Amino acid sequence: MPMLEKLRVPFNAHGVCSLHGVLDFGIQHLSSLKHLQVEIVCHGARLKEVEALEEAVKNAATDLSDELSLEVRRWDEDEILKDLEHKLAEEGFDSYLEP
Repeated sequence: MPMLEKLRVPFNAHGVCSLHGVLDFGIQHLSSLKHLQVEIVCHGARLKEVEALEEAVKNAATDLSDELSLEVRRWDEDEILKDLEHKLAEEGFDSYLEP
């Protein structure tokens, strides 16, 4: 894909930090990339996971080119877990959460 100019990539933010540690998207090899659209799926993720993923994407894009057009969108943003909700869900008590 050496001549790729546009790329749209979805990422599920839930668990991405704990599973991968340092986030490496591999876009450094796409030197002809002009537009990058990243869609972050927030369902079941904590806010700090979403923000860490956004920051990693922005850093990777900046490292690639100053002229790269970056668009980051959040999907299911209203389903980001608060810290207490995340802890209860991990412990299996999420059914006790109020709607």
